[in-house]
Amino acid sequence: MDRAHRGLQVSQGLQVSQGLQVSQGLQVSQGLQVSQGLQVSQGLQESQGLQASQGLQASQGLQASQGLQESQGLQESQGLQESQGLQESQGLQESQGLQESQGLQESQGLQESQGLQESQGLQESQGLQESQGLQESQGLQESQGLQESQGLQESQGLQESQGLQESQGLQESQGLQESQGLQESQGLQESQGLQASQGLQASQGLQASQGLQASQGLQASQGLQASQGLQASQGLQASQGLQASQGLQASQGLQASQGLQASQGLQAVSGTTGGLRDYRRSQGLQASQGLQASQGLQASQGLQASQGLQASQGLQASQGLQASQGLQASQGLQASQGLQASQGLQESQGLQESQGLQESQGLQESQGLQESQGLQESQGLQESQGLQG
Repeated sequence: MDRAHRGLQVSQGLQVSQGLQVSQGLQVSQGLQVSQGLQVSQGLQESQGLQASQGLQASQGLQASQGLQESQGLQESQGLQESQGLQESQGLQESQGLQESQGLQESQGLQESQGLQESQGLQESQGLQESQGLQESQGLQESQGLQESQGLQESQGLQESQGLQESQGLQESQGLQESQGLQESQGLQESQGLQASQGLQASQGLQASQGLQASQGLQASQGLQASQGLQASQGLQASQGLQASQGLQASQGLQASQGLQASQGLQAVSGTTGGLRDYRRSQGLQASQGLQASQGLQASQGLQASQGLQASQGLQASQGLQASQGLQASQGLQASQGLQASQGLQESQGLQESQGLQESQGLQESQGLQESQGLQESQGLQESQGLQG
Protein backbone atom coordinates (compact mmCIF):
# COMPACT_ATOMS: atom_id res chain seq x y z
CA MET A 1 0.00 0.00 0.00
CA ASP A 2 1.50 3.31 -1.11
CA ARG A 3 0.09 6.23 0.79
CA ALA A 4 1.16 9.79 -0.07
CA HIS A 5 -0.55 12.56 1.86
CA ARG A 6 -0.03 16.26 1.23
CA GLY A 7 -3.22 17.67 2.63
CA LEU A 8 -5.32 17.51 5.73
CA GLN A 9 -6.86 14.21 6.78
CA VAL A 10 -9.36 14.35 9.61
CA SER A 11 -10.97 11.00 10.28
CA GLN A 12 -13.31 10.71 13.24
CA GLY A 13 -14.72 7.32 12.40
CA LEU A 14 -13.74 4.08 10.76
CA GLN A 15 -12.49 3.43 7.26
CA VAL A 16 -12.94 -0.22 6.35
CA SER A 17 -14.50 -1.32 9.62
CA GLN A 18 -17.39 -3.32 10.94
CA GLY A 19 -19.35 -0.63 12.74
CA LEU A 20 -19.46 2.23 15.20
CA GLN A 21 -20.84 1.96 18.68
CA VAL A 22 -21.37 5.16 20.64
CA SER A 23 -23.30 4.99 23.87
CA GLN A 24 -23.76 7.41 26.73
CA GLY A 25 -25.14 6.11 29.96
CA LEU A 26 -25.00 2.97 32.04
CA GLN A 27 -24.05 -0.47 30.77
CA VAL A 28 -25.08 -3.34 32.98
CA SER A 29 -24.55 -6.79 31.53
CA GLN A 30 -24.75 -10.18 33.16
CA GLY A 31 -22.74 -12.64 31.14
CA LEU A 32 -19.23 -13.45 30.04
CA GLN A 33 -16.99 -10.77 28.61
CA VAL A 34 -14.78 -12.05 25.81
CA SER A 35 -13.68 -9.44 23.33
CA GLN A 36 -11.18 -9.43 20.52
CA GLY A 37 -9.87 -5.94 20.01
CA LEU A 38 -8.29 -3.10 21.93
CA GLN A 39 -8.79 -2.69 25.64
CA VAL A 40 -8.38 0.51 27.65
CA SER A 41 -9.26 0.25 31.30
CA GLN A 42 -7.91 0.62 34.80
CA GLY A 43 -7.73 -3.11 35.38
CA LEU A 44 -5.76 -6.03 33.98
CA GLN A 45 -4.25 -5.90 30.54
CA GLU A 46 -2.57 -8.60 28.50
CA SER A 47 -1.00 -8.21 25.08
CA GLN A 48 1.26 -10.23 22.82
CA GLY A 49 3.12 -8.88 19.82
CA LEU A 50 6.10 -8.90 17.50
CA GLN A 51 7.34 -5.77 15.82
CA ALA A 52 9.07 -6.11 12.45
CA SER A 53 9.61 -2.90 10.51
CA GLN A 54 11.39 -2.36 7.21
CA GLY A 55 11.48 1.15 5.76
CA LEU A 56 12.89 4.65 6.01
CA GLN A 57 12.56 7.02 8.91
CA ALA A 58 13.19 10.63 7.87
CA SER A 59 11.81 13.45 9.97
CA GLN A 60 12.51 17.12 9.27
CA GLY A 61 9.85 18.64 11.49
CA LEU A 62 8.51 18.29 14.99
CA GLN A 63 7.92 14.81 16.33
CA ALA A 64 5.94 14.59 19.54
CA SER A 65 5.02 10.97 20.09
CA GLN A 66 3.30 10.00 23.32
CA GLY A 67 2.71 6.49 22.10
CA LEU A 68 4.20 4.03 19.66
CA GLN A 69 5.01 4.18 15.98
CA GLU A 70 4.53 0.70 14.58
CA SER A 71 2.54 -0.75 17.46
CA GLN A 72 -0.90 -2.14 18.15
CA GLY A 73 -3.08 0.57 19.67
CA LEU A 74 -3.83 3.28 22.17
CA GLN A 75 -5.27 2.75 25.59
CA GLU A 76 -6.53 5.50 27.86
CA SER A 77 -8.67 4.86 30.87
CA GLN A 78 -10.36 7.31 33.22
CA GLY A 79 -13.43 6.21 35.08
CA LEU A 80 -14.97 3.32 36.92
CA GLN A 81 -14.57 -0.29 35.84
CA GLU A 82 -16.29 -3.00 37.81
CA SER A 83 -15.96 -6.49 36.46
CA GLN A 84 -16.89 -9.74 38.15
CA GLY A 85 -15.95 -12.61 35.91
CA LEU A 86 -13.39 -13.52 33.33
CA GLN A 87 -11.48 -10.96 31.34
CA GLU A 88 -9.42 -12.05 28.37
CA SER A 89 -7.61 -9.57 26.18
CA GLN A 90 -4.64 -9.51 23.86
CA GLY A 91 -2.78 -6.24 23.45
CA LEU A 92 -0.75 -3.62 25.26
CA GLN A 93 -1.18 -3.10 28.97
CA GLU A 94 -0.22 -0.30 31.27
CA SER A 95 -0.84 -0.33 34.98
CA GLN A 96 0.65 0.26 38.40
CA GLY A 97 1.40 -3.39 39.10
CA LEU A 98 4.15 -5.81 38.10
CA GLN A 99 6.32 -5.22 35.06
CA GLU A 100 8.70 -7.65 33.41
CA SER A 101 9.98 -7.46 29.88
CA GLN A 102 12.22 -9.56 27.67
CA GLY A 103 12.80 -8.79 24.02
CA LEU A 104 15.06 -8.44 21.04
CA GLN A 105 15.47 -5.24 19.11
CA GLU A 106 17.06 -5.24 15.68
CA SER A 107 17.20 -2.09 13.62
CA GLN A 108 18.72 -1.75 10.17
CA GLY A 109 18.25 1.39 8.12
CA LEU A 110 18.53 5.15 8.12
CA GLN A 111 17.14 7.48 10.74
CA GLU A 112 17.28 11.20 9.94
CA SER A 113 15.71 13.94 12.02
CA GLN A 114 16.14 17.65 11.28
CA GLY A 115 13.42 19.03 13.52
CA LEU A 116 12.19 18.66 17.04
CA GLN A 117 11.72 15.15 18.33
CA GLU A 118 9.82 14.72 21.56
CA SER A 119 9.28 11.08 22.27
CA GLN A 120 7.74 10.12 25.57
CA GLY A 121 7.40 6.58 24.35
CA LEU A 122 9.22 4.32 21.94
CA GLN A 123 10.20 4.61 18.31
CA GLU A 124 10.49 1.08 16.97
CA SER A 125 9.74 -0.43 20.34
CA GLN A 126 7.00 -2.06 22.31
CA GLY A 127 5.17 0.88 23.80
CA LEU A 128 4.71 3.52 26.45
CA GLN A 129 2.99 2.85 29.71
CA GLU A 130 1.84 5.47 32.15
CA SER A 131 -0.44 4.70 35.04
CA GLN A 132 -1.94 6.98 37.69
CA GLY A 133 -4.92 5.92 39.72
CA LEU A 134 -6.60 3.25 41.76
CA GLN A 135 -6.85 -0.36 40.71
CA GLU A 136 -8.58 -3.02 42.73
CA SER A 137 -8.68 -6.47 41.24
CA GLN A 138 -9.98 -9.63 42.86
CA GLY A 139 -10.26 -12.53 40.49
CA LEU A 140 -9.15 -13.67 37.09
CA GLN A 141 -8.36 -11.21 34.35
CA GLU A 142 -7.05 -12.41 31.02
CA SER A 143 -6.73 -10.02 28.15
CA GLN A 144 -5.20 -10.29 24.71
CA GLY A 145 -4.78 -6.94 23.00
CA LEU A 146 -4.02 -3.41 24.03
CA GLN A 147 -4.98 -2.60 27.57
CA GLU A 148 -4.46 0.44 29.67
CA SER A 149 -5.37 0.40 33.32
CA GLN A 150 -4.01 0.59 36.81
CA GLY A 151 -3.55 -3.15 37.15
CA LEU A 152 -1.52 -5.88 35.47
CA GLN A 153 -0.63 -5.66 31.81
CA GLU A 154 0.55 -8.30 29.36
CA SER A 155 0.86 -7.94 25.61
CA GLN A 156 1.94 -10.11 22.69
CA GLY A 157 1.54 -9.30 19.00
CA LEU A 158 3.07 -9.16 15.57
CA GLN A 159 3.83 -5.94 13.73
CA GLU A 160 5.23 -5.98 10.24
CA SER A 161 5.83 -2.79 8.32
CA GLN A 162 7.56 -2.47 4.96
CA GLY A 163 7.73 0.85 3.16
CA LEU A 164 8.88 4.44 3.38
CA GLN A 165 7.81 6.82 6.08
CA GLU A 166 8.85 10.45 5.75
CA SER A 167 7.78 13.31 7.96
CA GLN A 168 8.72 16.95 7.34
CA GLY A 169 6.09 18.53 9.55
CA LEU A 170 4.72 18.15 13.03
CA GLN A 171 4.02 14.66 14.26
CA GLU A 172 1.84 14.45 17.33
CA SER A 173 0.75 10.92 17.94
CA GLN A 174 -1.32 10.25 21.01
CA GLY A 175 -1.91 6.74 19.81
CA LEU A 176 -0.11 4.27 17.60
CA GLN A 177 0.93 4.24 13.99
CA GLU A 178 1.32 0.56 13.26
CA SER A 179 2.25 -0.19 16.84
CA GLN A 180 1.00 -1.83 19.97
CA GLY A 181 -0.41 1.15 21.83
CA LEU A 182 -0.22 3.71 24.56
CA GLN A 183 -1.49 3.10 28.03
CA GLU A 184 -2.36 5.81 30.50
CA SER A 185 -4.31 5.39 33.71
CA GLN A 186 -4.89 7.41 36.85
CA GLY A 187 -5.70 5.83 40.19
CA LEU A 188 -4.74 3.29 42.83
CA GLN A 189 -3.96 -0.31 42.07
CA GLU A 190 -4.83 -3.00 44.56
CA SER A 191 -4.57 -6.56 43.38
CA GLN A 192 -5.49 -9.67 45.32
CA GLY A 193 -4.69 -12.70 43.24
CA LEU A 194 -1.96 -14.16 41.11
CA GLN A 195 0.30 -11.82 39.20
CA ALA A 196 3.23 -13.23 37.24
CA SER A 197 5.04 -11.15 34.66
CA GLN A 198 8.09 -11.58 32.46
CA GLY A 199 9.56 -8.71 30.48
CA LEU A 200 10.98 -5.22 30.76
CA GLN A 201 10.43 -3.22 33.89
CA ALA A 202 10.86 0.48 34.53
CA SER A 203 9.73 1.75 37.91
CA GLN A 204 10.75 3.70 40.97
CA GLY A 205 11.88 0.61 42.85
CA LEU A 206 14.56 -1.94 42.10
CA GLN A 207 15.95 -2.09 38.61
CA ALA A 208 17.73 -5.15 37.27
CA SER A 209 18.58 -5.19 33.59
CA GLN A 210 20.39 -7.77 31.49
CA GLY A 211 20.95 -7.36 27.79
CA LEU A 212 23.28 -6.94 24.87
CA GLN A 213 23.60 -3.75 22.87
CA ALA A 214 25.20 -4.05 19.44
CA SER A 215 25.16 -0.94 17.27
CA GLN A 216 26.71 -0.67 13.82
CA GLY A 217 26.42 2.56 11.87
CA LEU A 218 26.80 6.30 12.19
CA GLN A 219 25.23 8.45 14.86
CA ALA A 220 25.50 12.18 14.15
CA SER A 221 23.63 14.67 16.29
CA GLN A 222 23.95 18.44 15.80
CA GLY A 223 21.22 19.53 18.17
CA LEU A 224 19.87 18.74 21.60
CA GLN A 225 18.85 15.18 22.33
CA ALA A 226 16.72 14.66 25.40
CA SER A 227 15.04 11.28 25.21
CA GLN A 228 12.74 10.20 28.02
CA GLY A 229 12.18 6.86 26.37
CA LEU A 230 14.00 4.47 24.05
CA GLN A 231 14.90 4.71 20.38
CA ALA A 232 15.05 1.20 18.97
CA SER A 233 14.60 -0.33 22.41
CA GLN A 234 12.04 -2.12 24.50
CA GLY A 235 10.02 0.72 25.93
CA LEU A 236 9.47 3.45 28.46
CA GLN A 237 7.81 2.86 31.77
CA ALA A 238 6.51 5.73 33.87
CA SER A 239 3.87 5.45 36.54
CA GLN A 240 2.66 7.51 39.48
CA GLY A 241 0.39 6.10 42.11
CA LEU A 242 -0.05 3.52 44.82
CA GLN A 243 0.17 -0.19 44.20
CA ALA A 244 -0.97 -2.64 46.82
CA SER A 245 -0.64 -6.21 45.63
CA GLN A 246 -1.50 -9.28 47.67
CA GLY A 247 -0.70 -12.37 45.69
CA LEU A 248 1.19 -13.46 42.60
CA GLN A 249 1.47 -11.41 39.46
CA ALA A 250 2.33 -13.31 36.28
CA SER A 251 2.60 -11.46 32.99
CA GLN A 252 4.56 -11.86 29.78
CA GLY A 253 5.51 -8.73 27.90
CA LEU A 254 6.44 -5.19 28.80
CA GLN A 255 4.85 -3.95 31.97
CA ALA A 256 4.75 -0.46 33.43
CA SER A 257 3.22 -0.27 36.88
CA GLN A 258 4.07 0.45 40.50
CA GLY A 259 4.95 -3.15 41.18
CA LEU A 260 7.03 -5.66 39.24
CA GLN A 261 7.45 -5.36 35.50
CA ALA A 262 8.05 -8.29 33.16
CA SER A 263 7.76 -8.38 29.39
CA GLN A 264 8.84 -10.57 26.48
CA GLY A 265 8.93 -9.53 22.83
CA LEU A 266 10.89 -9.33 19.60
CA GLN A 267 11.50 -6.15 17.65
CA ALA A 268 13.08 -6.42 14.21
CA VAL A 269 13.40 -3.26 12.15
CA SER A 270 15.20 -3.24 8.78
CA GLY A 271 15.32 -0.24 6.48
CA THR A 272 14.34 3.35 7.11
CA THR A 273 11.12 4.35 8.82
CA GLY A 274 9.84 7.80 9.61
CA GLY A 275 6.67 9.66 10.34
CA LEU A 276 4.03 11.14 8.10
CA ARG A 277 4.33 14.66 6.70
CA ASP A 278 0.64 15.41 6.57
CA TYR A 279 -1.84 16.64 9.08
CA ARG A 280 -3.50 13.36 9.80
CA ARG A 281 -5.84 13.60 12.69
CA SER A 282 -7.54 10.28 13.12
CA GLN A 283 -9.76 9.84 16.14
CA GLY A 284 -10.93 6.43 15.05
CA LEU A 285 -9.63 3.48 13.09
CA GLN A 286 -8.46 3.20 9.51
CA ALA A 287 -8.75 -0.42 8.39
CA SER A 288 -9.97 -1.83 11.71
CA GLN A 289 -12.80 -3.91 13.11
CA GLY A 290 -15.01 -1.37 14.83
CA LEU A 291 -15.28 1.49 17.30
CA GLN A 292 -16.99 1.37 20.65
CA ALA A 293 -17.27 4.58 22.64
CA SER A 294 -19.29 4.66 25.82
CA GLN A 295 -19.58 7.27 28.54
CA GLY A 296 -20.93 6.09 31.84
CA LEU A 297 -20.59 3.14 34.18
CA GLN A 298 -19.95 -0.34 32.91
CA ALA A 299 -20.66 -3.10 35.39
CA SER A 300 -20.58 -6.56 33.93
CA GLN A 301 -21.11 -9.89 35.66
CA GLY A 302 -20.53 -12.59 33.11
CA LEU A 303 -19.19 -13.07 29.65
CA GLN A 304 -18.96 -10.40 26.99
CA ALA A 305 -17.76 -11.33 23.51
CA SER A 306 -17.06 -8.51 21.09
CA GLN A 307 -14.86 -8.00 18.05
CA GLY A 308 -13.79 -4.46 17.28
CA LEU A 309 -12.71 -1.30 19.03
CA GLN A 310 -13.98 -0.62 22.48
CA ALA A 311 -13.80 2.73 24.23
CA SER A 312 -15.80 2.71 27.42
CA GLN A 313 -15.55 2.57 31.17
CA GLY A 314 -15.59 -1.20 31.25
CA LEU A 315 -13.44 -4.10 30.06
CA GLN A 316 -11.91 -4.30 26.60
CA ALA A 317 -10.14 -7.19 24.90
CA SER A 318 -8.72 -7.25 21.38
CA GLN A 319 -6.59 -9.40 19.09
CA GLY A 320 -4.99 -8.45 15.78
CA LEU A 321 -2.03 -8.45 13.40
CA GLN A 322 -0.65 -5.35 11.75
CA ALA A 323 1.10 -5.78 8.42
CA SER A 324 1.83 -2.68 6.38
CA GLN A 325 3.67 -2.56 3.06
CA GLY A 326 3.99 0.60 1.02
CA LEU A 327 4.98 4.24 1.14
CA GLN A 328 3.80 6.71 3.72
CA ALA A 329 4.74 10.30 2.91
CA SER A 330 3.08 13.27 4.54
CA GLN A 331 4.15 16.91 4.52
CA GLY A 332 1.77 18.38 7.07
CA LEU A 333 0.82 17.97 10.70
CA GLN A 334 0.15 14.48 11.93
CA ALA A 335 -2.05 14.33 15.01
CA SER A 336 -3.26 10.79 15.49
CA GLN A 337 -5.41 10.03 18.51
CA GLY A 338 -6.19 6.52 17.36
CA LEU A 339 -4.74 3.79 15.18
CA GLN A 340 -3.72 3.73 11.54
CA ALA A 341 -3.96 0.20 10.19
CA SER A 342 -4.61 -1.19 13.66
CA GLN A 343 -7.38 -2.64 15.75
CA GLY A 344 -9.01 0.22 17.61
CA LEU A 345 -9.00 2.87 20.27
CA GLN A 346 -10.12 2.37 23.83
CA GLU A 347 -10.80 5.19 26.25
CA SER A 348 -12.44 4.92 29.63
CA GLN A 349 -12.82 7.17 32.64
CA GLY A 350 -13.35 5.90 36.15
CA LEU A 351 -12.39 3.25 38.67
CA GLN A 352 -11.77 -0.37 37.85
CA GLU A 353 -12.64 -3.09 40.31
CA SER A 354 -12.36 -6.70 39.27
CA GLN A 355 -12.76 -9.92 41.22
CA GLY A 356 -11.06 -12.88 39.60
CA LEU A 357 -7.73 -14.07 38.28
CA GLN A 358 -5.34 -11.66 36.65
CA GLU A 359 -3.15 -13.02 33.89
CA SER A 360 -1.58 -10.65 31.45
CA GLN A 361 1.04 -10.87 28.74
CA GLY A 362 2.33 -7.62 27.33
CA LEU A 363 3.83 -4.31 28.27
CA GLN A 364 3.56 -3.09 31.83
CA GLU A 365 4.81 0.04 33.51
CA SER A 366 4.76 0.73 37.24
CA GLN A 367 6.63 2.23 40.17
CA GLY A 368 7.80 -1.05 41.67
CA LEU A 369 10.47 -3.57 40.76
CA GLN A 370 11.87 -3.52 37.26
CA GLU A 371 13.68 -6.32 35.51
CA SER A 372 14.63 -6.26 31.88
CA GLN A 373 16.35 -8.75 29.62
CA GLY A 374 16.84 -8.15 25.93
CA LEU A 375 19.09 -7.73 22.96
CA GLN A 376 19.47 -4.48 21.08
CA GLU A 377 21.02 -4.55 17.63
CA SER A 378 21.09 -1.44 15.50
CA GLN A 379 22.60 -1.16 12.04
CA GLY A 380 22.24 2.01 10.00
CA LEU A 381 22.63 5.75 10.12
CA GLN A 382 21.16 8.03 12.75
CA GLU A 383 21.33 11.75 12.00
CA SER A 384 19.67 14.51 13.99
CA GLN A 385 20.04 18.19 13.10
CA GLY A 386 17.28 19.66 15.24
CA LEU A 387 16.08 19.61 18.79
CA GLN A 388 15.27 16.22 20.25
CA GLY A 389 13.33 16.31 23.56
